[in-house]
Amino acid sequence: MDTRNINVLTALAYTYHLRGDYVKALDIYHKVNFIKSDDSFTIEMINKCLNDLVMDNEKNEIFADE
Repeated sequence: MDTRNINVLTALAYTYHLRGDYVKALDIYHKVNFIKSDDSFTIEMINKCLNDLVMDNEKNEIFADE
């Protein structure tokens, strides 16, 4: 895989994001952002992924208390 292919990297990050592997998704989103810092989609997805990570952690904490 050509790691400079932004579309492939973004799709890979999105796949990890959908699977709930937020840390791996964020790592790849940040690589894309480093390559192309003005990509508004990637910036939006980083924010969404961070939000999903926080929400997932909060949900896990709630269920851990039960």
